[in-house]
Amino acid sequence: MVSKFSKRPLMMAAASATVFLFSRSASAQWSVEEKSIADLASAYSTGLTTATGVTQQYLDRIARYNNVVGGLNSIASLNPNVLAEAALADSRIASGATFAQYPLLGVPVLVKDSYDVSGLVTTNGVSVLNGATTAGATSMVAPNDAFSVARLRAAGAIILGKTSLSTMAYSFNGIDNAHGVPINPYQPQRQPGGSSSGTGVSLAANFAMLGMGGETGGSIRIPSNANALVGLKTSAGLIDPGGTWPLTPTRDVVGPMAKTVTDVAYAMNALVAPSSTNLFNGTPFYPTANPGTVRPTDYTAALSTTSLQGKVLAVPKSMANIGTQYEGTIHPQVLANFNRAIVDLKAQGATVIYVDLPASTTYYNTLGRSTANGGATTVNFPYAYPTTTVGGTTPATLWSSYAAAYYYEKQIESYNNPTIKNLRDFATALNNGRNGAAGDARSTLNTAYTNINTLAGYWETGLAKGFGDANNDGSPDNPEAITALQAFASLRNFQYESFMASPNLSDDPTTTDVNESQITNISAFVAPTYGSVMPLQTAILPGGTTDPLAVSGTASLLGRFESNILGSPSISVPMGYASDGTPMGIQFFGELLSEEKLIGLAYDYEQATRWRIAPDLSFVPEPSGIALIFVSGGLLVLRRRRQLV
Repeated sequence: MVSKFSKRPLMMAAASATVFLFSRSASAQWSVEEKSIADLASAYSTGLTTATGVTQQYLDRIARYNNVVGGLNSIASLNPNVLAEAALADSRIASGATFAQYPLLGVPVLVKDSYDVSGLVTTNGVSVLNGATTAGATSMVAPNDAFSVARLRAAGAIILGKTSLSTMAYSFNGIDNAHGVPINPYQPQRQPGGSSSGTGVSLAANFAMLGMGGETGGSIRIPSNANALVGLKTSAGLIDPGGTWPLTPTRDVVGPMAKTVTDVAYAMNALVAPSSTNLFNGTPFYPTANPGTVRPTDYTAALSTTSLQGKVLAVPKSMANIGTQYEGTIHPQVLANFNRAIVDLKAQGATVIYVDLPASTTYYNTLGRSTANGGATTVNFPYAYPTTTVGGTTPATLWSSYAAAYYYEKQIESYNNPTIKNLRDFATALNNGRNGAAGDARSTLNTAYTNINTLAGYWETGLAKGFGDANNDGSPDNPEAITALQAFASLRNFQYESFMASPNLSDDPTTTDVNESQITNISAFVAPTYGSVMPLQTAILPGGTTDPLAVSGTASLLGRFESNILGSPSISVPMGYASDGTPMGIQFFGELLSEEKLIGLAYDYEQATRWRIAPDLSFVPEPSGIALIFVSGGLLVLRRRRQLV
């Protein structure tokens, strides 16, 4: 029996929405709402619309739903040249250009405001980089495009503007010191996820067709989870992060976010390429000397509705409440949606098993051991790792901070700004900003100052060093970093990827009816993206507001070790909604450079379930409105009704 799905939104708001009529007669236009890149290409080729018309529609939606009191507040800035860029796309189309030549021809894109876009201010979520009126503040105008932005432009994309983010990527709540609190369009009381919060909200609300996020520890997957989007956390180094602000250089990645898996695949075709300045070039963390050289010709070739057929998907027990030590870590509503997703995966021909990951066990018993269990140690960690003292067993961590200081300093220097010339100037401006209450006080500005002040000290004392050989003496500048990168690569190779290739499992009749001893390989891992329902955005709610869906002890992001510390890719796809309409996601993750395979698995699941539903934005006041009204218990409930045929 084959299952098919349909979707129906059930409104809980007291009044119906007033339909907003665009000033340019939306009824006569090809609508941009919930359209894909393939839809756009067809519309261009048949003359149904133009790049200028599409861009103007997005600008109209931003004006209507973002730039009003009580609006979504997810856009940091718009590109003043965007209509000229759209006109260039129209000129190319009129001259016979095709999507084969330009894979993102005339596609409007929003990028996180940690990315440099030539001629635009880069705030990284900080008011003192956006011309705040405190001593040492400035407008940090980028002289060049980030590597990924340049790749988007070369593919024909239109850079529509920039989106807000958690201040300097220091939180998951999405609050931006320079731009305030973005609103989750599905459930305004809840966080939209961070740090790529503005990108998540904007794409969910159809402010652009494609968006760019950045992740160190979940910042692409979490906002994708919270906004019913597809988000691809790419392999570390696969896309050069140059021209974006760092956080933890060994883990920082850039990646696409979109409404469909297909659009993510199109974006990857444009983004992945070698770069002479990639910080991972020549490091032992990467299997090739130059990341970006090993990639499929076309990521869209993986898009098949039979991708799950015959695949073995392993669920880490820690991510599914399997075992007494993990009971209660996953929210009941998340677990219910995930267990239903497992049924869907099996219906598509996949075998699903539950496992303990050797690499995870090793890491959390050694380098990642909690303070409550005695703290981190290199004892029983099987690979050489830097320690704080010669012959000691306490893992060294300063090598990572030294690298962060180096790449922060180089990013600041790249602007040639006369006011903020280096890390010390930046720390001074941040201190003045926090003392002068610059920007949104609900953000992590204090954390930003504390961190940057420390990093400025490392730079000034000569301790800041990158992963390369800047002085050309034939030796790595930061040898402890190279040792640590090699250790993580070995852990990934020998206890993660080797486990996938040859799991050697014993049969466990308590979890499934599958004889695990006969499993010869694992295709990928699968888990909820986020272990709980997104938390309340307490910054915009009355004091004392309680969360009716809160469950003590539930996890947040899952798969952080596998995807962020080991540098492996992960893709999040919508898998349903909580009882108050808050979206939830499922993630597929696997080996380094397995993006193509993961895209295929995610596409098959997406097409079989079609969980993505556009949010109802009727809660956003008309432009004359003055307040955002919250309805107790939520504004929107989304349910899926299964029909069996």
